Amino acid sequence: FCSKTILPSAFVILAILFTGIFVSKNLNGQNVSVSGKALLEKQAKHDSVKIVFKSVVPGNYKDSIYTNTSGNYNLSLPQGIYDLTFTKQGFFNIKISKPFYANVVIADTTLEMIGLEGKLKGTLKAGTYKVGKNISIAINDSLVLQAGVKLLFREKTKFIIYGKLIAKGTLGDSIIFSNYDTAKYWKGLHFKDSVSLGNVLSYVMVENSDSGAINIYKT
Repeated sequence: FCSKTILPSAFVILAILFTGIFVSKNLNGQNVSVSGKALLEKQAKHDSVKIVFKSVVPGNYKDSIYTNTSGNYNLSLPQGIYDLTFTKQGFFNIKISKPFYANVVIADTTLEMIGLEGKLKGTLKAGTYKVGKNISIAINDSLVLQAGVKLLFREKTKFIIYGKLIAKGTLGDSIIFSNYDTAKYWKGLHFKDSVSLGNVLSYVMVENSDSGAINIYKT
């Protein structure tokens, strides 16, 4: 009677110990190959994207690698679950989490170009420009937009004018302020009236803003 009760328990304990040893060895003793491609939006070359791998399970392991000209990368990592961060100046960061318990090829990752951001001055020549973050003209600065300029704003971004904006389009070549992503709206033009003087808007179209097209603030 005693042997029938004790033996199953002993087998269970041995099974648990064996499983624990196997899992520990599997997680900490073997490496896997991780490869993939990180691409840069609207670029011919995709080099120098930095990819950081930080382990979540098990913790306390970190490694990084840079892409080559084609955007390819490959490295060996201990098995586990990782947080990955893709970064390059001028592009939005991307963060993803992935389990690596066998050799894996990660699906292509594309970093979105930020485009214009921050304080602007001088002249923008005819062409299409993406606005990835808020842009502004500082007090005493001026920005000239030539005919044919098209500014496409990312969602929730705005154009704040403290200085002077000269936007002179023509009948056949207007200046356009619009949204970058279909069905995702930007926040319009914002003129600070007490300091922003001498602005000129001619043959200009402002569209697809959910906060008013042209906003003038009086103080």
